[in-house]
Amino acid sequence: MVWIAVGVVVIVAVAAFLLSGGKKKEEVNFKTEKVAKVNILNSITATGTIER
Repeated sequence: MVWIAVGVVVIVAVAAFLLSGGKKKEEVNFKTEKVAKVNILNSITATGTIER
């Protein structure tokens, strides 16, 4: 009985490995630009009170 369970687990593991191996890997792309001096603008909008 134990050998049947082990066999089923091995078969399921091999099937899962074979079925997942055909997926295409995700490609990562980077956008690059030349270094340039620019002004950084940042603003925050909030309501409430400022506590010290």
